[in-house]
Amino acid sequence: IDTVTDTAILAAGNLFEVWDMVWSSGSLADSVVAKDAAGVVKWRAKGDIANARVADHFVQPIKFNGLKVDTLDLGVLYVYVKRLQSA
Repeated sequence: IDTVTDTAILAAGNLFEVWDMVWSSGSLADSVVAKDAAGVVKWRAKGDIANARVADHFVQPIKFNGLKVDTLDLGVLYVYVKRLQSA
């Protein structure tokens, strides 16, 4: 994901589990926020050095119902998904 949007990238009813989030940022002032379609924050990160790279692996996956990324100051967010289901 490299572009923010106020509308959901995946609408509610698209159920999936996220095992990894990887974000590469250009600056320490940058941040990213991933939410479900209802706007509930599921994951966030903030750059802490120039050219930051945040890689989070979840032993227990994060469950999403839809996806929205309305904050992505700079960089690219990679979302590693398992078990995508449409309602």
